[in-house]
Amino acid sequence: MTGLDLRGRDLVGNLWGRDLTGTIPPELGELTELTSLQLGGNRLTGRIPDLGGLSRLRILDLRGNRLTGGVPAWLGDAADLGDEGWVSDDHLAHD
Repeated sequence: MTGLDLRGRDLVGNLWGRDLTGTIPPELGELTELTSLQLGGNRLTGRIPDLGGLSRLRILDLRGNRLTGGVPAWLGDAADLGDEGWVSDDHLAHD
């Protein structure tokens, strides 16, 4: 994501509607204490990376971006991420 370096930091709050561009960095998967990741309303592109390290994730909101590809398999392994916690653009297909 352009202009945003999340390495070595906890992500607090949300990044909804911040006009972020680029791809979702796979390093987000290293923020193991993260319970909510709200990246909706931006201009993010590319595939959703493997964020399987986010074992405490309860909410993942990716609406309103330009993501491509399918819903990654790791989302199926995120036991605590229910239907109401997973929000994305409708055009993403399940892999």
